[in-house]
Amino acid sequence: HLGLPQEQTRDIAHYFLREIQLAPNVRYAAYHGSWDKLPDFATMEPVRSGTCSGFDLRVAERTDNFAVRFTTKLHLAEEGRYDFMLTSDDGSRLLIDDEEVTNADGVHPPTEVRGSRELAAGWHDLTVDFFEAGGGEELSVEIERRGLPRQSITSFVALSTEQPP
Repeated sequence: HLGLPQEQTRDIAHYFLREIQLAPNVRYAAYHGSWDKLPDFATMEPVRSGTCSGFDLRVAERTDNFAVRFTTKLHLAEEGRYDFMLTSDDGSRLLIDDEEVTNADGVHPPTEVRGSRELAAGWHDLTVDFFEAGGGEELSVEIERRGLPRQSITSFVALSTEQPP
């Protein structure tokens, strides 16, 4: 324990682990365009698609005027009420099993929204939608519940139910 605020501890950990390459665990579809709210992804063709590790905005290959839809499988070891924190600059939305859990749509500075769901143990479909208009770009997805401290959700996701998170 470093005696530092959680955000500073996380920043230090990211610094020391920045060179580690993790196996892909998320699918993405990247789009180029200009929006002031989340686009209708179902009506568009991506400019790029593939797999990545975590919710990596670099897959869009630009820093402004883009959108990304991330899809993956979420594995929960225990049933219970889970809290999800979604932080983004600009708009974002989190869906689990096609149901919206959080929504931070629109153009805004880094903003955190929270949502909770009672979920069964096992696998769940997870979708994170994001768009960037201009300025800074940021996206983080975190999970917590009683007995499970707040942390990135990336260690709970996999490309398929055959690939353990």
